[in-house]
Parts: sequence; structure tokens; C-alpha cells
Amino acid sequence: MELTARYQELIVRTPGTRGTGSTLTAGVNWYLSSLMRVMANTSAWRLNPASLPGGTAARTDRGTTLVLRAQFVF
Repeated sequence: MELTARYQELIVRTPGTRGTGSTLTAGVNWYLSSLMRVMANTSAWRLNPASLPGGTAARTDRGTTLVLRAQFVF
């Protein structure tokens, strides 16, 4: 069994959208055999958009993502 963790920050600069954000991810890899593993990750993320035109403050988006994956080698 293996535990994982990661923190990342990002800057969004696409046409029509600007802002900053961050993600904290924690997970576990479970090696069932040399040919199979199961991976589970959960991420807590936050996105802070830049101010909207006219000086209106944009709403911060937050969420949690759960990912479960199985890998087989053949």
C-alpha cells in the first residue's frame, strides 16, 4: 500500500476567464499483485475568478472530487 499527497496552485488566463486556484489531493495506491493495482484519490479544489467587468466581485468556486481507478497489466 502506498499513500500519496500533492498540493498545486494555478493561474487561469484564458479568453474571457482569469483567476487563481489551488488543489490539495490525497490518495492511496493498493497493489493487489504485480499485475493489478487499485488507486483512489480525493481532491479539494478552489477557484478564485478575477473581478467581473464593472468591478463586481466574482464568486469563489469550491468542490471535492473523488476518483477510483483499477489498473491491469497484461
